[in-house]
Amino acid sequence: MNNFASPYLLSMDARPPAERFALLAKVWREETAILSSIQDIVNHPAYQQIIGMGPQALPMIMRALHDESAYWFWALTAIAGEDVADGNPSFASARDAWLEWGVARDLIEADKVVEREKAGQS
Repeated sequence: MNNFASPYLLSMDARPPAERFALLAKVWREETAILSSIQDIVNHPAYQQIIGMGPQALPMIMRALHDESAYWFWALTAIAGEDVADGNPSFASARDAWLEWGVARDLIEADKVVEREKAGQS
């Protein structure tokens, strides 16, 4: 049993996908910020609903992965059906592998990834 404060999330299906993703991601970040268990973080109801959005969530997850250091790898693997970061020894190298994958599939603009690299945010 969990103590998450977001039982209303199931009623959000009518929202436009970008709005729904933004709200789910916000709830997920807020309610998992103090958790250390990856299992608890990725089993959060909001995170699971993001996965349930399927491929339409990929561009939004790519932007979020680009902009913040949150654990999006589980959702990406679940939706994409592959783990392109398998074998990467660090968070940064896993993030970079996923961002490259996203660029190759036009899910995120290449110049956004290049800007991050130039800013030293790898």
